[in-house]
Amino acid sequence: YLGMYYFHAGRYPLGFQNMDKALELEPDNPDFCFNMVQNYLIFGPTVEKQRGWSPKRVYKEAMKLSRRAIKNAPADYQLLEDYAVNFLAAERFGVKANWKEAAEAWQAAREHASGNEKLFFTWLNEGRAWRNMDRTKDARNCFEKALEIIPGSEVAKRLLDELDDAA
Repeated sequence: YLGMYYFHAGRYPLGFQNMDKALELEPDNPDFCFNMVQNYLIFGPTVEKQRGWSPKRVYKEAMKLSRRAIKNAPADYQLLEDYAVNFLAAERFGVKANWKEAAEAWQAAREHASGNEKLFFTWLNEGRAWRNMDRTKDARNCFEKALEIIPGSEVAKRLLDELDDAA
């Protein structure tokens, strides 16, 4: 956690030093993996400079750690959701998002979602992933499932309307 403090204080070399040590000591600690992923994705340009990595490598390393986190805490909704959300960052790093894996990640998160809001969120975002792959039938199914949970959702209605307009 000292590494996180240094990151938030803008002392990146010390942040990396401490977080790298934490991951060296406990490479499978889901919290340590999660924290490093957040730093990679939030402070991308700083990571590039400190590590000497390309933007693509920063993203790929972040996703590798994100996968490690869910592998070691497969029932942790927050980690599963974070992994699924991280696909949205791909383009910022010059990487083509793997929308099929993103859809599967939302499905895995849904298995551990508690409450209608989280269930709604997983259906909605799985639908967005399918839409990005032009799998309209799958996207429509997900948006309709989201509307079953929150019938008045303007977002889900708009996404369905956009599918109809594109057809």
